[in-house]
Amino acid sequence: GRVLVAQGRRDEGLAALRRAAEVEPGYARHWNSLGAELCERREFAAAEAPLRQAIAIVPAYARAHYNLGYVLDNLGKTAEAIDCYRR
Repeated sequence: GRVLVAQGRRDEGLAALRRAAEVEPGYARHWNSLGAELCERREFAAAEAPLRQAIAIVPAYARAHYNLGYVLDNLGKTAEAIDCYRR
C-alpha cells in the first residue's frame, strides 16, 4: 500500500492499506499506515480510529501517537492532541 501511494497510485494504495489491516489486524504498522494516508488526504475523522487501533496494539508506538496528535489537533481536540504529542 505504501509503495502504491509513493508511486502516485493513491486510491489503489489506500485500498491495499485497508486490506492489509483486515488480513493482519494485529500488526500495528498497517493501522498506522492507513491512518497516515487518511491524514494525508485530510480525512481526519476517518484517520482517528486506525491510529487509535495502532496504539491499542502497541501502546509505545511513538509515530502513531504523533500522527494521532496531528489528527486530533486538526479535529479541534487540542488537549488530547497535546497528550498524544507528549507520549
